Amino acid sequence: MHPRGWGCDPGSLLAGRFSGGTESNSGHSGSMVAAGSESFLHPCPIYAMRGLIQVERELAENSSTDHECDRPLLQIFNRPVIHYCISVLVEMGIRDILIIARPKTAARYQQVLGNGHDWGLKFSYALSNECNGILESLILGEEFVGSMNCCLMSGDKVFLDAHFTHRICNLYASRGAMALVKPSGHGQSGHSEAGLYIFDSTVFGKIRILGSGNPGIDDLLRLYEHEERMRYEEVEESSDCWMNVDSPEELAKASQAVENVRNTSQRKPGCPEETCWRHGLIDDAQLETLAIMASSKDYGCYLLDVLNGKI
Repeated sequence: MHPRGWGCDPGSLLAGRFSGGTESNSGHSGSMVAAGSESFLHPCPIYAMRGLIQVERELAENSSTDHECDRPLLQIFNRPVIHYCISVLVEMGIRDILIIARPKTAARYQQVLGNGHDWGLKFSYALSNECNGILESLILGEEFVGSMNCCLMSGDKVFLDAHFTHRICNLYASRGAMALVKPSGHGQSGHSEAGLYIFDSTVFGKIRILGSGNPGIDDLLRLYEHEERMRYEEVEESSDCWMNVDSPEELAKASQAVENVRNTSQRKPGCPEETCWRHGLIDDAQLETLAIMASSKDYGCYLLDVLNGKI
């Protein structure tokens, strides 16, 4: 969607540890429930979890920095890849999302995404000086998450179906952690190939227990395993659920998979406007406005068809 009407100042990214709207980021659910949240259709309350999107991963050797760091902004049918991740978080009942990016690229994400208010969401931004992995992203998000559970996602995955979110719904109010993994055939699988983790509020204390010495995500997950509070949810990497876009070939496959979904079901995966409307975060008039402002006529017509019950 075209970012007209958001009017965010990229310079505000440098004002503090993270920036966003004017609401409190204290982490206490009483201060975070926005007006109208009682209409949210998901069976879990929207204030039960915060979302984190890590848009830049540690760079592979001999890789192009710009290509690697901008993968979440690659376009698939007029929508950036990161829209697919945002749609998954909304399906999970998450409304407040922290985008974690490096200073040289953070303004690009704020320009594309804005503050999220047009979708009934709230986007904040945190600056990471290095692509040092998942633990650094969690540390940067500690103040934002507060005492809540959180879901951390990699911003460069294309999710075509969010049906798995209903299977992890019970983690909203529970203690423990979950990683979305490929089926391995031999039990626990380690880190999440799908780039999606859920952590309870004890995660930050566990990171401090790990201390220095360059600990990784596997070290953190082992602490949860030791407590018998680690869960691995298996989901196939395929055109039925999620896909990587780590190479031009994988991007082409993901584009074809999205096209197949469009041809067989008429729906367009990765549409935050539609997802937020279906979950009661925006009303009919707001969806109509977003359709008029859409970046392409085809996308705008699709949103109007959704609004009019044709899809």
